Amino acid sequence: MLTAQTVADLIPFAMAAGVSLMLALETLSPLVPLLPGKVRVRHALRNLSIAFFIAVVAAFGNVLAVAVAAWGTSNQWGLLNLFDTPWVLRFLFALAVLDFFEWLRHRLHHRLNFLWRFHRVHHTDPHVDSTTALRGHPVESLITYSYYCGLILLLGIDPLSLALRSLVSAMAVAWHHADFKLPLGLDKAISLVTPTPRTHRMHHSRNVRFTDSNFGTVFTWWDRLLGTFTPADAQPPGKTGLEGFDTPEQQSLLGVLRSPLLDVQHDVLPPSEARADRVLQ
Repeated sequence: MLTAQTVADLIPFAMAAGVSLMLALETLSPLVPLLPGKVRVRHALRNLSIAFFIAVVAAFGNVLAVAVAAWGTSNQWGLLNLFDTPWVLRFLFALAVLDFFEWLRHRLHHRLNFLWRFHRVHHTDPHVDSTTALRGHPVESLITYSYYCGLILLLGIDPLSLALRSLVSAMAVAWHHADFKLPLGLDKAISLVTPTPRTHRMHHSRNVRFTDSNFGTVFTWWDRLLGTFTPADAQPPGKTGLEGFDTPEQQSLLGVLRSPLLDVQHDVLPPSEARADRVLQ
């Protein structure tokens, strides 16, 4: 019998498998030129070393989130527990509505300076590829899991729906960070539903006009409905990363972990505020 904890235990393996598959596909059909072999390996190892710290938080966070969902379900907490809802509908609700709240969380991490300082660790990767999906700051992960535990209780998400949604999300993140080229027509068709490597690359652009768009994880619907979608052909795939974070020291493991403590000349404000500040000037 498929249980929530069984699915939750699969998430790190699914993420690793997804990233490995995307690394292979990148080699066959890169969206932008690949780094030279040794440099590419060093880049991947650096992102993997950063991911280790997130994995420690995620291991605890996934167990906690499933436990919270189990407690809420058994005690009939939350919106879905007010109704006799078939499980398939509960899962589809969890998949779509949690994706909206993930869009909102992601948007806030670009708007609020305190949150942006941690989230920008993900954006400082100057060579976005599938390993970038593993790059982030453990404090952001702590904030994210706390946020989701509250949502789980409020919405009444059951443990299995939560675990399956988390599995889908992990695979989507590995997919859309890949440096993988699809034919533009196919890319546009797929992006009607879910982010593609080309559309998500806009989100990692050094041009803050594009960084403040395409926040979606599983679906592009929220970006389209709420005016934050940038189509894949808005500009050719360009440079990624953030200005002011390119030195070897800043790209080291220690540099990445302590970067939220630093004010950087070109990146003191989140992208939205920085853009507005320049317009006012």
